[in-house]
This record gives sequence, C-alpha cells and structure tokens, in this order.
Amino acid sequence: MRFFPPQGLWHHKDFLKFWTGETISAFGSQVTAFALPITAALILHATAIQMGVLSFLAFAPMVFLSLFAGVIVDRFPRRPVLIITSLGQVVSIGTIPFLAFLHLLRLEYLYAIALLSGCLSVFFEIAYQAYLPSLVEHTHLLEGNEKLEMSHACAQIVGPGLAGLVVQWLNAPLAMLIDACSFLVAALFLSRIKKPELRKVPQKTELAVFKEISEGLRSVLHHRVLWSIAACNGTINLFNSAFLSIAVLYIVRDLKIAPVMYGFVLSMGSVGALAGSFLAKRIADRFGVGPTIIVSAFFFGVGSLFLPLAGVSTMMATPFLILSWFVQSLTLIIFNITQVSFRQGLLPEYLQGRLNASMRFLICSTLPIGSILGGAVGEAIGLFPTVILSSIGMLLAFLWVFFSPLSSLREQPVQHGQ
Repeated sequence: MRFFPPQGLWHHKDFLKFWTGETISAFGSQVTAFALPITAALILHATAIQMGVLSFLAFAPMVFLSLFAGVIVDRFPRRPVLIITSLGQVVSIGTIPFLAFLHLLRLEYLYAIALLSGCLSVFFEIAYQAYLPSLVEHTHLLEGNEKLEMSHACAQIVGPGLAGLVVQWLNAPLAMLIDACSFLVAALFLSRIKKPELRKVPQKTELAVFKEISEGLRSVLHHRVLWSIAACNGTINLFNSAFLSIAVLYIVRDLKIAPVMYGFVLSMGSVGALAGSFLAKRIADRFGVGPTIIVSAFFFGVGSLFLPLAGVSTMMATPFLILSWFVQSLTLIIFNITQVSFRQGLLPEYLQGRLNASMRFLICSTLPIGSILGGAVGEAIGLFPTVILSSIGMLLAFLWVFFSPLSSLREQPVQHGQ
C-alpha cells in the first residue's frame, strides 16, 4: 500500500534534504521571532520607540543589501551561500543566550545582533528562493513551495507555544539557543545535497555589478504584474511592520496577556498557515493564479480588522487576536505560495537571484520604514490608535493587484529557456 504518490517530490532525495533542513530552521526561527521582542520589552524594558528601532535594524539590510546580494547569488553557487549564512546565524543568535548567561546583555547588543542577523537573512532568503528552481523541475515548483510553506506553517503553530513555555519557565534569551542549534542542523542537511548547480558565469567587473542590478530591477519594474505584486506586498509590509513593532507592548502590556498566553495566541492563529499551505495549490488550480493572489490579499486585510477589536473588550481580546492571526496566516501563505511560484516560473533560471533580490528590495524596503513609524506613532498618539491605522492600511493594500491584469491570468507561466 502506497502512502505517497509515485510521482512528485516525495521521491526527490535532494529536495527532501533541503526541505528537512529548512523545516528544522523554521521551527528554531519562530522561537527567536517570539523571544527577541520579549527580551527587549520585558527584560531590558524597551520603550515603544526603542522597539521600533530594534525592528528597523532587523529589516534595514533588506533595503541596502538586497540588490547587491542578488548579484552575488547569481554569480556563485547558491547552496554554499545557504550553508555559510546558516553558520553565521549560529554565531549571531547564539551570542544572545551567551551574553545573558554572563549578565552582560544590553539593548545596544540586541541592536547589533539584530542588524547582523538581518544581513545574513537577506543573503539566505534570496539564495533560498533562487535555489529551488535549480533543485526541482519547473512542473514541481508549486508543490515544492507548498511543502516548504507547510513546514513554515507548522513552525508558526509549534514555535511560539514552545517559546512561550521556555520564556515562562526559564527566560527569553535562553530560548534563542534553540534557534542557534536549528541553524547548525540545517547547514548539515544542506551540505549533503548532491545535485550540481548549472548557471552562466557573468563578467566579474564593477561595471557588471551595476548592470546586473539594473537588469534585475528592470525585470520587475517593466512587468506590469510583477510591480503590482511588489506594490501590494510592500504596502502590506509597511503597515504590518508598524503593528508588529508595537505588538508586544500592545498585547502583553496594554491587554495584560501573559507571554505564555501570547505564545498560545500565535500558535492557535497560525493553524491558518498550515491550512493555507495545503489549500494554496488546490485553490490556484481551481480559480486561477491571478484571482487567487487578489482574493488572498483582500482577506489578509480583512483579518487585520480584528486587531483593534481586541482592544475594545478585555473578555474578547484573546479570541479576536486568535481569529486575526488565523485569517492573516491562512491568506498570507496562499498569497506567498502563489505569487512566488508565479515569479519563479516567469523568468529564466539565471535571472532568479536578481529577480528575487529586486522583488525583496521593493517589497521589504517598507519594513524598516513601517517599524520606525509604528514606534514613533505609538509613542506620539498611543498604541491603540496606531493599531487602528495599521489595520486600515493592510485592508487597502489589495487595490494594487485588483487594478492589475492579474484577474485574467489563470495558468502558472512556463519558464523560459536558459
């Protein structure tokens, strides 16, 4: 009796290694995503503006490093980039529990570590998305992205709850040791992949760097659908990062939700991400790639409206937060799987690094801006009004793709020849 279909990525040994390593790393990263702001807010007593600065430094490398990283990723084999950056994260994240153990941890050190970890993440994420099309066949891109996002969804469910328990029983800095270990294990799995990478070797001159950066940007800005996706995603990130920069203060301080319960809220809400990872390919196949992207972006904004409602009623705060995270996690996963697979199938493999870097630059350049604005506005007018403004912004973000040609696109594009 077969438990898995005879075709597909279940029998692709190198993809299974890649998937396993990324799954383990995703679980660890969820712990740090939860424990780092808890460390700043509750242990180091950071203010709203200081929380905004911390988020800003974590996201800033996406602005000043993404385009350059895209050129590097296209010039060199991508798997070594993934291994080196994973090992760098072992040192970076592992420094936090080490400093805490020595009673030397300060907010300034968190700033520096957040910046370094952000730089490593830029190279990893760009190489990660560019590597998949060279690892699996084009016909398996949607399946591959679906499986990877399914792992991320499971990590979003288990990670915050695990981190909440560790923080409650021990402390937030120690919880991040789990993440450091997960990056080490992921690097070991990546090192065991055997499939070689085949790409062109561009001219390695300073002039060629700027030419290649320009080529990547043009591939997005001259494509009506790609830049509408970038604008939509960038708007979501702007207002979502504004909220996330003050989320711990709003939820833990204002709504009086304990860290362990906050972890439970994130875990329960993230069940939506797991559901989305199962449904994304089926929905895209049934309704078409374009409509799936548009509708998922719209309902992501609808889910954000429950965030301010949580501040209206103390009794309903936890259910509203869970509902908001569930809807947003569900729709964001569907949106990401569909639009990333669309991008990967649209342009030739040798451009994937610069395409992903350009999209990441345009999409994520709003993250540090939103983080600073969230902290500053929260400090100026209060946390609750800032949450309301953030929710309205996320709701309107879908208009970029609604007024684009996406509604008429039904099929996954066929990748051009190399």
